[in-house]
Amino acid sequence: EAASQYYFNKPASKLTRNEAARLAVLLPGPRSRDARQLTPYLQQRVAWVERQMQQLGAGYLGPILK
Repeated sequence: EAASQYYFNKPASKLTRNEAARLAVLLPGPRSRDARQLTPYLQQRVAWVERQMQQLGAGYLGPILK
């Protein structure tokens, strides 16, 4: 939630798929990376994360979040 507010000035529940992927690729080094200015490598990682989101859909989270 804090990263969503910091980088995008909105609650995590309002993030777009791309914004969520941008936050995901900041790990494991969020202090040395910026979701607003990604390197070419991190842009590739964002694209990969978005493809995974598309392929997996939200259904796989159900058992995890229970």
